[in-house]
Amino acid sequence: MNNELTDFQIEILKALRKHNDRNTAEIFSMDEYYNNLQEDVTLSGFRETLILLEDGGYIEKIGVKTFETEFDLYNIAPKGLRYLINLERKS
Repeated sequence: MNNELTDFQIEILKALRKHNDRNTAEIFSMDEYYNNLQEDVTLSGFRETLILLEDGGYIEKIGVKTFETEFDLYNIAPKGLRYLINLERKS
């Protein structure tokens, strides 16, 4: 993965960061995030985006999917947080 993320990838990072900033005990639900997307993203396309972000070190898996969930559980990784901070500094 190159150093430039797509707008959609950045939105996922922002959502994970916002959830972490709230400092709640609940886990961020990728299933709920996907189901509430305003964009037309296929299930396989969303999975691929998560894989690319994880492989790039921007997000980290913190749990695996269950029978009730479609997606694994993720948290923003330090690299993802640095990416957002650098993006904010540029704007």
